[in-house]
Amino acid sequence: MTTQPHLPYTTRSTSSGLDIDYLSMNDEADGMVVLMSNALVPGREDRRFPAFHRWSWASSWAGSHVLSVADPGLRDNPVPDGAWYLDAQHDTIHAIAETVAAEAEQRGIPLDRVVYYGSSLGGFGALCAAAVTHSHAVVEVPQIDFQRWFPGAIKKVEEHVIHGSIAQLRAAHPERVDVWERFRHEGHIPSFTILTNEHDKSFEDQLGLISSVRDHALYRKTRAELVITAATTGHQVLPKEFATRVVQEALHWSRPVDAPG
Repeated sequence: MTTQPHLPYTTRSTSSGLDIDYLSMNDEADGMVVLMSNALVPGREDRRFPAFHRWSWASSWAGSHVLSVADPGLRDNPVPDGAWYLDAQHDTIHAIAETVAAEAEQRGIPLDRVVYYGSSLGGFGALCAAAVTHSHAVVEVPQIDFQRWFPGAIKKVEEHVIHGSIAQLRAAHPERVDVWERFRHEGHIPSFTILTNEHDKSFEDQLGLISSVRDHALYRKTRAELVITAATTGHQVLPKEFATRVVQEALHWSRPVDAPG
């Protein structure tokens, strides 16, 4: 579910020149949850306004500052349902990470107490952003390599977002297209939990990411998990109660051992 258009949001101009729109709440916190937007629902969302998905969940983490971040690739762009945080000129993931880092610093929240959450393309973005800020990610049925997603979605992104081919963008910036390439580019594998099932289109790619992580020298003390659940099937997400609990668990184990709670 997205927000109502009239809710006030913040726009941050980042160092790259890319503006990031987001909602935030709960300043008194020792952790942070960042909600990454997923695809828009065709015909059901007012595209004149940024989409902040799952903002209705924000009160689920009472002890954490919560941000909900819109995908800037959809700003003033009525055609595609998702932009996968892609941009031919800017590294959108870095701009979002810069915004998250600034919000965390303002509130004295360490970046290792930040948990990104997203599903599908929001999960793709969450994994990538967590690698930049050295944080954590909880994701549901994420794409791992956008170039392997549905041709129709790729075509819309090529024509209306990057105005070129995904192959060309990948040749110049593979980290913008592929989660594993993002990990390699940042020189960091974040702690993450992937929630999925064997009928999701990207399931084999998700398994491949786990294999790549486990076998790589960068994998040290991070926590890389793939949870196969029978609670859903195909490219579907879990009930709110399940997903918010997994995010809360990530917040808990990111807490320093000697911290209260």
